[in-house]
Amino acid sequence: MSDVAESLVDLPHRILQEAIHVGVNVNESASSGLFFHVDRETVYSKVNSAYRGQVEIMDLKDALKRRPSLRERMWKLVNREKDEYTRETAENWSGGYFMHIKPCAKVTLPLQSCLMITDENCRQRVHNIIVAGERSDSQILSTCAQHQETKAGAHLGVTEIWVENGAKLTFTMVHHWAPETLVRPRTGICIDSDAEFMSNYVCLTPTKDVQMSPRAVCEGLNSKAVFNSVLYVHPGSVMDIGSEAVLNGTRSVTEINTRAITRARSHLISRGTIHGNSDKCRGHLECRGLILDEESILEAIPILIATRSGAELSHEAAIGKLSEEEITYLMSRGLSRDEAVGVLVRGFMDVSVMGLSPAVRREIERVVDLVAGHG
Repeated sequence: MSDVAESLVDLPHRILQEAIHVGVNVNESASSGLFFHVDRETVYSKVNSAYRGQVEIMDLKDALKRRPSLRERMWKLVNREKDEYTRETAENWSGGYFMHIKPCAKVTLPLQSCLMITDENCRQRVHNIIVAGERSDSQILSTCAQHQETKAGAHLGVTEIWVENGAKLTFTMVHHWAPETLVRPRTGICIDSDAEFMSNYVCLTPTKDVQMSPRAVCEGLNSKAVFNSVLYVHPGSVMDIGSEAVLNGTRSVTEINTRAITRARSHLISRGTIHGNSDKCRGHLECRGLILDEESILEAIPILIATRSGAELSHEAAIGKLSEEEITYLMSRGLSRDEAVGVLVRGFMDVSVMGLSPAVRREIERVVDLVAGHG
């Protein structure tokens, strides 16, 4: 595309600074590819020279011109009539990314995308397609952000992901929105035989209203889907966050894990749904929520649906407040009340078992430190 910058230095300084602020590594040698979509246009797209021939990353509209057959994948995993937001995106989308990890490629550095809003009250509508080729192994870091000077807007995003036979894909999404932003991602994933998809979703900043529930269909033999969510719901925010796994393949597996903290008039609805449609499939859903005051609301809604006698599905949900006994015990060991609360909050939000990247873990630790300091 003629309007795409040739070099990162050609991008406005405020765009790069905001990207760095929200955790995007703009050092091209630190990623296998970089993609920037700002407001309603793609401004940068480039593959690291070390990974040419192994990955492709470009604006989806450009990709459709180069390979018209790609249209056959659009709206196959997400129904364009699903709701008003998918219909609006289908009618007037500004672009989005196409990522293709070639068969057998082992991509050791992450593919990075940054979808950013800088115009006040901008309605950003994007459509993304990802194809992880057979026996490939890769990770994607997708950051959705809003410039600090922009207070309101809307992000409508449709993402369709194919994980082909034997492939492994880790998809980490980090949301950094403004307090008056409406966020409506819609995601569908198809997982083939012996393939694995891991989704890590992190939202730790103030947002007006988020509603999302990615849906993974494990179609193949021994396919696997893992969803990890780490949420801090800020004062006045409303978040309706879910994950759905459909286990169609024999011996398909899913794990859905959520850690959440709410406070000060915030409202979180944490949903999880597992459909056991095949023999010997297994699924487990776990939600743990911590309420830090008397003004917030946290709802956990687990749903298990089995249509085969061989399906093994389970769930565990726990919502509560910090234990006064534990706080008192830590204080007896010499800690102040604030220090004791901080220790317990950090322990609750320990996500070391989730396999998150070091950069994402550092961001979680930073926000948890802030939460603990106000506990």
